[in-house]
Amino acid sequence: MAANLARLIDALIRHDGEPPATLTDPYAIVLHENAGYLIPDERRDDVYARLNVLAPDPAALLGADHGALLALARDGGMRPEERVERWREIAEITLEEADGDLLGTLRSLPLTRAKKLLARYPLIGAPGVDRILLFSGIAVVPSIDSNGLRVLERYGVVAKGLAYARAYREACAALAGVFGAHAESLRRAYGVLRRHGKTICRNARPECPRCPVAKTCPSRTVRP
Repeated sequence: MAANLARLIDALIRHDGEPPATLTDPYAIVLHENAGYLIPDERRDDVYARLNVLAPDPAALLGADHGALLALARDGGMRPEERVERWREIAEITLEEADGDLLGTLRSLPLTRAKKLLARYPLIGAPGVDRILLFSGIAVVPSIDSNGLRVLERYGVVAKGLAYARAYREACAALAGVFGAHAESLRRAYGVLRRHGKTICRNARPECPRCPVAKTCPSRTVRP
């Protein structure tokens, strides 16, 4: 299994290159995650970028005009009112629990308490906590999103049909088995698998004929 995963990552990088750069500041990651709902990455990036201009820090976000925030939230998909409430909640938690400096606070906390603080934020479940810890450099923990997890299931690294929490744990264990405590390799794997899951190994209409690992994938016959 470990060898299969290592070959998969190497093959995807040879075919598609290195994964795109991503956010590393925990406050930015949380806000970006809450920028939209079921929208393309490019649109989410755009909403986040404009929100960051409108309210560049937690205090500014709390003091921002509601109408301006709501107009921006509408570009992030359904339920914009709820989205504005989440943005303000993120700002409140960051100010109350971290005095506006989430990264510095997380670095000062024991790992267990850092995880609990991150889990307080809206839409940040256990996988999101792991991702923030990994990409912000707080802890070297494997993480994978739903797109990457689907790739590992179809490639046979993780058994199909498992409950999401168990499948996630198995995927993280596989990643740790290959990359150990090498943070950059874990971040790289996260980005590579996510990209492949979003562009080719999609949930609906996977494009197996143009997949660079189709010859070795046990699910290569998957069709729309």
